[in-house]
Amino acid sequence: MTSSIRLRLTLATIITLSIAMAVFGVLLIEIFTAHLERQARANLDNELTRLIALVEPDAPQPLLTQDMPDPRYAIPLSGLYWQVSDPETGQIAASRSLFDQALDIPAALQPGAPPIALKLEDAGGTILLATTRRLGFERADGSTRTLDLVVAERRDRLELAIAAFRFDLFRVLAILVVMLAVAGWIQVSVGLRPFSGLRQRLAGVREGRERRLVGRFPREVKPLVDEVNELLDAQGHAITYARARASDLAHGLQTPLTVLGVEARKLRQAGLDEPALRIEKLVETMAITVHHQLGLARLRHRARAEHCATPLAATIEKVIATLRLTPDGESLHWTRTLDTALTVDLDPADLTEMCGIVLENASQWAKSEIRIEALHKGDYIHLIVEDDGPGFAPDTAHRPRPNGGTGYGLGLRIVSEIAEINGASITRGASQSGGARVEIALRAAYPGTASPPPPR
Repeated sequence: MTSSIRLRLTLATIITLSIAMAVFGVLLIEIFTAHLERQARANLDNELTRLIALVEPDAPQPLLTQDMPDPRYAIPLSGLYWQVSDPETGQIAASRSLFDQALDIPAALQPGAPPIALKLEDAGGTILLATTRRLGFERADGSTRTLDLVVAERRDRLELAIAAFRFDLFRVLAILVVMLAVAGWIQVSVGLRPFSGLRQRLAGVREGRERRLVGRFPREVKPLVDEVNELLDAQGHAITYARARASDLAHGLQTPLTVLGVEARKLRQAGLDEPALRIEKLVETMAITVHHQLGLARLRHRARAEHCATPLAATIEKVIATLRLTPDGESLHWTRTLDTALTVDLDPADLTEMCGIVLENASQWAKSEIRIEALHKGDYIHLIVEDDGPGFAPDTAHRPRPNGGTGYGLGLRIVSEIAEINGASITRGASQSGGARVEIALRAAYPGTASPPPPR
């Protein structure tokens, strides 16, 4: 069964119309057939009246005073017949159209009874519509002569008219079904038009232009709109609540972690290096988790169809300006190869977070220089960041620390989260100078997409 409501309703309309028109056609043919038969029998009654008026009762055998007016009576097997018979003597007078045949009429006819309509068969088995009557005719000597009179006509002439009518009728009904089907399609399309508006409103919600379904909807669609709005409100509250709780939890753990770090330094100053080292490692592990959750809580989850156009070069310049104020970044040489016209399909806050993490980590490990380049390849813009630091450890996403630990893994995890949410990808490798190389493939902004306001 098709999943299209419009097609299903249209098919149902066509099937219903076809059945209704077929039934109507059959009934109309039956009515037309009955009408033709009534008309034919009325004509036969008139012919029988003429036949009665032309009977010569004084003749030794049944005889008409003159020929019947209709010329078909004189044409052999023309289909229109008359016959006058004497039930006492068996003598028969018939039209030339009967040729050498005789009509077999019922013997139990009552004299003077009204005309009887019946169906007969000729010698060839053809059905005849007939009207017969038994009458007593007064002779000149005052006696009465009883005669059976019958007028008949072949029914197949009616069948030809019925067949022609049937053909014309069903041709007209077929055209009418097509016209009504088109009208039904238009009616269904007009009836389903509110759902097209609803789909556009939902697209607006999905793309971030609207938070709820707004507008005027038909009474039948309004309950669905209300349910969707309640669902959107509940989802928004749940997401806001979850982010707030994650952020509150992460911020609430920062103070205890800071206190633990201070206590670890006091233990180290007191000469208790082993307990201080264990506490410092636990504090570092907890800090990584807290910072990771804070980074995730700040991410802005966008819908699939929502698009942005954020300037890449301007965002990087702002991040570099901030990093140059730090001890690690003020002594570095920043080499940029950026086209100021490049825009990416990424929320400004997410792009700032991503660039900030990558460039901050590069500034912490670079010796003297950081190279930044942006290349437009097809539907993506590739942001490449290279430094002349120690580079990544083999087969890992971390850099080796002088004391044997590793770093840079947390930042890249957050960057990977941002990339996954926004349809981007990140690859790591070694730069030409042996340092770290991070390449991020960002979706280029769609033409005509407006730039969102910068993050505060």
